[in-house]
Amino acid sequence: SLTFGSFAAGFVQGRGVQNVRINGNYGADNAATQGEAIISFLSAGTFTITGASRGVISVDRDIQTIAVTGIIERSVFRSGGSINSVTGPQLRQSFISAATRIGTVSITGDSFDSSIMAGLDLGIDAAFSPVASGPFADAVSNASIGTVTIGGNFRESDIVAGFGRGADGFFGTSDDTAAAGRATIGQITIGGNQVGSNRFSETYRIASTGTIG
Repeated sequence: SLTFGSFAAGFVQGRGVQNVRINGNYGADNAATQGEAIISFLSAGTFTITGASRGVISVDRDIQTIAVTGIIERSVFRSGGSINSVTGPQLRQSFISAATRIGTVSITGDSFDSSIMAGLDLGIDAAFSPVASGPFADAVSNASIGTVTIGGNFRESDIVAGFGRGADGFFGTSDDTAAAGRATIGQITIGGNQVGSNRFSETYRIASTGTIG
């Protein structure tokens, strides 16, 4: 197990850890600072962050739980396998990515400019890289999402299974990639009344190559 106080910047890399706990904020408050906090493991179990999350968690195999007490903002949670559950109060400008399965995502407040993606592994860099190769490449596969609950609004956000987005940076456009087979998304609950975007230049999707609901 690993336990930290507030983790504003730095890199932690290793083979495997069962429990990671950050007693405070993870990543820097400054929006202009990118890639300042990265945790990368081959395998991991549970991540607990008692403050805000503004960093990257990248695990090549499965993640059991990611539980965040503060806002999830400018974060990437990436698994080369599955993520069993993600919980937090708000999701903002963040990505949740798993190659094979996302069990449950529960956000008690709003989601803004964020994507929940099963069947899209962002690679070991945990970043969209449509032209990258090797372990940095985005990989699209058949996958599933169990349930997603958003307590507030769902603005400029996506929930997708079995799709990858292209260089334009949006789902639902002609350069998307679809995996073979049929992905599934279970029940989706959105408590707010604001969804999508009012800009014609932007597209957002709740989409599966198979079934929804």
